[in-house]
Amino acid sequence: MLIGIAVAGVTPACPHPVIVEGHFDARAPHLHVLVKADSDPHATANMLAQKYHFTILAIWTHAAHGFAIKDIDLALIPLLQCEPSVEILSFDAVTTIAHDS
Repeated sequence: MLIGIAVAGVTPACPHPVIVEGHFDARAPHLHVLVKADSDPHATANMLAQKYHFTILAIWTHAAHGFAIKDIDLALIPLLQCEPSVEILSFDAVTTIAHDS
């Protein structure tokens, strides 16, 4: 897990960057963004997509409030870590299912 650590060689430019969970894997290149409880997931996703020019993959409004960024540009991570409406960033993870024979 990365906690406020530089990603892609760039240190976040804020005193308290949000946590980045997991690690980047090119087989699962998306990033999950959980937003703070007082932030609207739709408005936040659209505002940040316009600001940073990324593609929204999905927006969640029920159990978790947030969105997924399709094919994340790693250079955006330090910028997103400093956004006031962002609670946690989390990389997609590759999983497998084993079948018993």
